[in-house]
Amino acid sequence: MILGICVAYLGGEMSDDVHFTRVSTDTRTLRPGDLFVALPGAQFDANTFAEEAERKGASAVVVSRPVDVSIPTVVTDDTLAWYQGLAHFAIRRNHQRVIGVTGSNGKTTTKDMIAAVLGTRYRVHKTEANHNNEIGLPRSVLAADETDEILVLEMGIERPDEMPDLTAIAAPEIAVITSIGDAHLENFDSKYGIADEKTRIVVPDVTKELFVNGDDAILTEVLAQKSLPAHEVHAADAEIHTIAPLSFTYRGVDFHLAVAGRHHLTNALLAIEVGRAFGVSLEDASRALESAELTPMRGAILEGHHTVLDCSYKSNPESVRASIDTLLSMPGRHVAVLGDMLGLGASSHALHAEVGRSIPSDVTLFTFGDEANAFAEDFHGEHRPFGNDVDALTRALLALPHANVLVQASRALRGERIVDALRAHEESNDR
Repeated sequence: MILGICVAYLGGEMSDDVHFTRVSTDTRTLRPGDLFVALPGAQFDANTFAEEAERKGASAVVVSRPVDVSIPTVVTDDTLAWYQGLAHFAIRRNHQRVIGVTGSNGKTTTKDMIAAVLGTRYRVHKTEANHNNEIGLPRSVLAADETDEILVLEMGIERPDEMPDLTAIAAPEIAVITSIGDAHLENFDSKYGIADEKTRIVVPDVTKELFVNGDDAILTEVLAQKSLPAHEVHAADAEIHTIAPLSFTYRGVDFHLAVAGRHHLTNALLAIEVGRAFGVSLEDASRALESAELTPMRGAILEGHHTVLDCSYKSNPESVRASIDTLLSMPGRHVAVLGDMLGLGASSHALHAEVGRSIPSDVTLFTFGDEANAFAEDFHGEHRPFGNDVDALTRALLALPHANVLVQASRALRGERIVDALRAHEESNDR
């Protein structure tokens, strides 16, 4: 891009014009030719990194105050707003079509599946990992190549009034809502408040089509209240053959996925229907989903000393129930390794206990973290608490005979440490 064109659109005081190849907000990963944008930090003044950006070959810097560098500078009052505006400008400049995906559960996997399906006919760029907030979303947009035709973007919210900030960056032509759950309930008055915020992904006169989980009663109720028309997908329209891994028939075509869990059926159906709207055949969608590259820690099955169901990225009441359902579909002994479900506010203890109450007594329950013991409050099977001693928990798992083991916890607990330790044990035995 030409910096001067960007400044003409976004504003700011520019010293000299220059061409830049990429955009960076982190000098640790900056490459020569990048435009460095100094985003404000809670604990530091990002403007102080401008000199380091120059030393590493940045073509220019965007800062909120004058800095002592010899490369071109843009001074603007709000570097974050400038960065977000640059992402919006890039979409318009490149004439890219945007598909926005939101939901309490399943949005990352659904995003991956949509990108795989559309990739059979188009040049597609998707959000990496789950970079879906006010900083991650523009980063995802600006990481796209100008030749990409479609951007499949996650749009995640944690608090009221965040969705309009995201749609201002990347107003979606197609919107997808996967589900409404308890995630981030601490910041909303109810699930209805969450649904109200997520449905704001629909931008009047911009969003042409909305695809939703028609089995989510709260979501469909809020859509009806807002008179928002939507294409609904329903799990009952598919015939499930196996759950782990998931296989099913839909509209007369067989689908085989690399992930486990009936809850992924809705994600797949949303991807299939979005694909059909873009002219992708069911047969091509089937082939794409069978080989789709999905973000890790969201339902992958790992074979070894134990058969591990890796759901270690995220945890909330709905997702844990879905994971337990998947675990029980796997023949053999069942062990559930559950860490804290965070972000549930005043209802946290009760929701942990409610989930635990639904776990059959023949499941062995391992818990870790500060709140997870509440899972066992009304659980009537074997419970082994480990507090924050993940190493002891892993050793206890390895001492068990073969079992199907679910590992799930909120992101902050880094449940993947347990999965990684089990994998490392397998690798050491293979040497």
